[in-house]
Amino acid sequence: MTPQGSPWWRSTAFQWLLVTATIAAIGWALWSRRDDLATLGSISARTILLASLATIAAYYLAGWTIRLQAARFGARMTVLDAVLVGLATSTLNYLPMKGGTILQGAVMKVRYGVRLSEFAALITGNHLMSLWAIATVGGGFMAGMGIGGALGWVFLASPTMTLAVLFFVGRTRVGRPADRGEGASSRWGRSLEIAAEGMWSLFRDLPLLVWLSALNVAILVLQAVRLWLITADLGIPLGAGGAIVVASIAFLTQRFSFVPGGLGFREGGMAAGAAAVGMPASLGLAVAVVDRAVDIAWVLVLGLPASLYLSRLPSVAQEERRPEGGPL
Repeated sequence: MTPQGSPWWRSTAFQWLLVTATIAAIGWALWSRRDDLATLGSISARTILLASLATIAAYYLAGWTIRLQAARFGARMTVLDAVLVGLATSTLNYLPMKGGTILQGAVMKVRYGVRLSEFAALITGNHLMSLWAIATVGGGFMAGMGIGGALGWVFLASPTMTLAVLFFVGRTRVGRPADRGEGASSRWGRSLEIAAEGMWSLFRDLPLLVWLSALNVAILVLQAVRLWLITADLGIPLGAGGAIVVASIAFLTQRFSFVPGGLGFREGGMAAGAAAVGMPASLGLAVAVVDRAVDIAWVLVLGLPASLYLSRLPSVAQEERRPEGGPL
């Protein structure tokens, strides 16, 4: 089968088609409301600078979430490594077909000795904790501000109940031989079982959960600060609570995106969030474009070099070499 006819090639082409269509749709929406877009010219350099600092700080904290979880599997990462991984993660997320996740897993395996099965557990735990922070904090502010009716209470309660169940199940699974990959007959079966046990090990570590919760909440607050700075410069009275609601809806929508980088999903979520707090949806979309521009600018300036730098560094893994045919 030729590469052009393979399912992988078709899926990749389809995702790039989605990216192109999404950018075209955003461009058309902005052009149709170009009066709102014209107001963005009044944003000051000081606001862009402060928004950039908030973006870089969010990258830094994202690296720390990975560093703490990687330590659970015995990987040693310095603070500088954590910053570089946070930058690289934000950059690689723009690749299609989850290519960023695959490359990130390869870097973590080669450089830090985190097995791919352990990385699968790490990335799953990271996504779940991020979803918990976004939905819980956003839902709390929605309920407190009377936005969305019962939806705010659903966002507030459901993730917390889910996290409590995961914590309880994780505590009850300690010491099961099959969870360490000993019950499966195939290499892939052992790898899947190790990945599952790795995830449960994250959720039964209460201090780790507390740290991850705090870091993910801080990341959400920094994302809200970015929006608040931009809207304040435009004379829009969004307020701190409104900024958190808009950021929560935008980034929760992005988490469920199947388009690289969440293109279109985050912008659409921000427009919906803006409408929920009383802003014109078209103005929310315009603000989302500025927010995305700041993000992409630092991805190009810092994230891309960080990704290349990490890929070229020698291994610092401390683990022993596993026997051939062992779990991934």
